[in-house]
Amino acid sequence: MKVLAVTMCKNEEKIMPFFIQHYAEIADTILLVDNGSTDNTISIARDLGNKLDTHVVVLNLDTSGFSESLKKNVYETAYRHEMFIGQYDLTIVVDTDEFLYHPHGTRKQLEIYNKKYKNNLVIKPKGYDMVSDTYPVYNGESILNQVNEGTRSHGFDKCNCFSSNLILQASMGMHYSSHFNPKTKSIVRPKTNKGFFLLHFKTLGRYNRIERQKNMRDNLNDLGKLETQKGINSHLLVSDKELLDYADHIKANSSKLDFEALLKDKS
Repeated sequence: MKVLAVTMCKNEEKIMPFFIQHYAEIADTILLVDNGSTDNTISIARDLGNKLDTHVVVLNLDTSGFSESLKKNVYETAYRHEMFIGQYDLTIVVDTDEFLYHPHGTRKQLEIYNKKYKNNLVIKPKGYDMVSDTYPVYNGESILNQVNEGTRSHGFDKCNCFSSNLILQASMGMHYSSHFNPKTKSIVRPKTNKGFFLLHFKTLGRYNRIERQKNMRDNLNDLGKLETQKGINSHLLVSDKELLDYADHIKANSSKLDFEALLKDKS
């Protein structure tokens, strides 16, 4: 089994070492579609990829700024680039702060389900919003060991792991998506309650969310600004106070997660 992990990024040097370390244990190749990073995001990814003997590929976007339409196009087409098509069994499409996880070994479990549902697999993991008081510093230790508190978030149940032969139709950053099997000419129904979790490390320190929101707003191109005015990615318009209130709410409703126990929860 061969796995391709795909993400679109810009200036993600803080989370990138955790991202590479995590997906190096799952994917054979990690594809970074870079939207003009000006920090150390790419050098960190390449250096750690070499250290972990993981194939990291960087594709640079020939564009300026961000829009939801751009992200949709990247996520729907990057895994079908000529250098990847027909080479991988499974594709994982995630944001850089999203970590697919199974407590019994993510790659091992993917192998089981890939064998069972060959060329017709879509996994819908359970989403959790992870939280910490401060932003973790990479020291070689997994982010899952440093940040272990979180709360269930049904809105983060994204069908972002699927057989690579399927045609992805993405919407709203994979919050809504469908996967079309061209051979059977049908939409593949996602597999749920298979023990997979999608951990979103967005609320790491109360002020990190504010910084990320500002960077995303500043990076919007004309189309992205128009989309925001029409309600797409409208969360970018919320105030700093609302973001802090949200962080406090997540923290108040979070607890230390026992993933073995959560495996028994089929809700």
